[in-house]
Amino acid sequence: MRLGIAFIIFSGGELLKPVLLNARAMAHRIVVVYSLVSIAGTRAPAYLAPLIAELKRQRLADHWLEVKPEVHAGGPALQNAKRARYELGREICRREGCTHFQGRDVDEFYEAEQFVWAMLQAQRYDQVIVPLLDYVKAPTVQARRPSRLHVPMIARADLPLQAKNYPVLCDFSRMVATENYRIANAEEIVMHHMTAVRFNEAELRRKFEGHSHWSGLGKDQREQWLERMRRPDLAGEYKAVADQFGIEQYWRDEFSGLYKATMGAGQ
Repeated sequence: MRLGIAFIIFSGGELLKPVLLNARAMAHRIVVVYSLVSIAGTRAPAYLAPLIAELKRQRLADHWLEVKPEVHAGGPALQNAKRARYELGREICRREGCTHFQGRDVDEFYEAEQFVWAMLQAQRYDQVIVPLLDYVKAPTVQARRPSRLHVPMIARADLPLQAKNYPVLCDFSRMVATENYRIANAEEIVMHHMTAVRFNEAELRRKFEGHSHWSGLGKDQREQWLERMRRPDLAGEYKAVADQFGIEQYWRDEFSGLYKATMGAGQ
């Protein structure tokens, strides 16, 4: 089995190096598809280009592909544009001899032992779909229960991505059309989703830019969501955990200096 992983990035760059390190041992090829302008037409933060240049020098990915997208406004169009970026990565991985493919956002992490289990399942099924655990405010604040949302994790590399109705709520941009799939349960594997974990609130707000889910919601709903993320209920919905993916240490030791140099001390 040869697994290709394609990351797409516009925002969330503060998680790019940790997630590449998380993926590297499992991947035959890693592709990063990035843009300095979002699919909603906004400019990327000033730190992104120098960050990518540094990670290229560190050879943490095998291919780096810059795309200049058309600007879209509606949710379905944004989701289709996201799928197109994953497809670019899938095609590169397929040409490089990968038998299987994973499309992945930069805020998605996996535990190594569970990842190996999923790779074994992917040799029996066309697609493996997994539940996710949300993190908010910090990589040390984890939801006590999995989200209703599932993510298509690994599929055959020769299958094009296309929407399909599955019996669980899924990310449409990473599906393949097959009846030979496995839906894992949370005891077997979860994707650790840093859904509301960003370097600061300015970067968390950048999550809204070009995101298909947030495109249909108004300012009031976004502000309500941000307020919940600022004050997670550690006695109920969330619990404190260790930072097992080294995110805070990376921010402290490396990323904070780059951010200050490119974005300004007041950011």
